[in-house]
Amino acid sequence: MKKYLILLALLAFIRAQAGEQNYAVLKGLIKNPISDSISVSYYADWTTAGTQVFGARVDKDGKFYLKFPVEDHFTQINIVHGQQGTELIVSPGYDLTVSIDAANFDSSLHYEGKGAPVANFMAKHM
Repeated sequence: MKKYLILLALLAFIRAQAGEQNYAVLKGLIKNPISDSISVSYYADWTTAGTQVFGARVDKDGKFYLKFPVEDHFTQINIVHGQQGTELIVSPGYDLTVSIDAANFDSSLHYEGKGAPVANFMAKHM
């Protein structure tokens, strides 16, 4: 019994430490912005279609920073800027820097940072 309590305490500690990584970061630069904001949304609860939406302001230079919670690996998110948008798969701990030209949104998407290989693959094939 004592071993099980120690194991449970250890698992709780590991989970608490991992909780620090239950976020993803999307930051970047938008050339020719068509809006003063950018948003990320995803289904937080597939059974009720509960959607989480997080937004950030795009400054006068086109820069933005957005940190949002991601509980599940391989979470599909929607990124929207003005009337333009794309989809992306993220996992906890992703830290992506994106560059976008809003005048040529789809073909200009380029990601760098943790999670970039998956993001660039999706951008190329969307």
